[in-house]
Amino acid sequence: MGSSVYVQDNINLTKLDLERYAPKGGKDIEIHITEYGPLVYPVDKKHAFEDVAWNRSFTGALYLACLFNVILKEPKITSANHLPMCQDIFGALIGIRGNYPDRKNWRHIVYHVFQAYTKMADHEVMAVNIDSPTYSTPSMGIVPKLDNVPYIDAGAYKTKGNLTVFLINRSVKDNATISIDTGMDSFIVEKITTLKSDSYKAENSPEKPDNVAPVITEFEQITQNGSYKVSLPKHSLTIIDFTKAL
Repeated sequence: MGSSVYVQDNINLTKLDLERYAPKGGKDIEIHITEYGPLVYPVDKKHAFEDVAWNRSFTGALYLACLFNVILKEPKITSANHLPMCQDIFGALIGIRGNYPDRKNWRHIVYHVFQAYTKMADHEVMAVNIDSPTYSTPSMGIVPKLDNVPYIDAGAYKTKGNLTVFLINRSVKDNATISIDTGMDSFIVEKITTLKSDSYKAENSPEKPDNVAPVITEFEQITQNGSYKVSLPKHSLTIIDFTKAL
């Protein structure tokens, strides 16, 4: 779940190369991501089944949420393609197993993350400042050792007096209580959507298609001021919809 920090560093280095070597400092060049998504490729045949399972796990879905926060705040990235759309293995949105007419379809957990972020398509991406404890990750595959990875990742998206905040708690052990400064003098919390599970290894399947699915809590229209405090479950995605109070 810390690997989105590596992707952010990779994008920054790509921009630096464009600035140094491309005509006009690369200002007319856009960045297109050909394939993205939770992808763990099995290199050890003894553990191939276990490795592939990470792609459709809840951990993969939370990584995807962190990845969207990275991609959406970068104006030079103008297109990105999810890998793949329909499959049973590599982090697909829709799972497919078997052949027609007995083929089974279901929604992987990453589907719910993808769906939530597509609703931000017409929103303005807001700057986010995060003050969070950090941790380090070991080197794994092509991802180097990472230091100072924030336990809390966030993205904020605004349109017409509405603000939607995406919060990922990367910790696999601890819940987190956080305070959000919305930048509004007064606001109303419309609803909170939570994607959580007892296990970060959880996955959806034909037998349990809704094993991990969004839970929506709606609130009374109460005007609030100052910062907003909320508890984030361990290894979870929490989406809060704010409306500016009149």
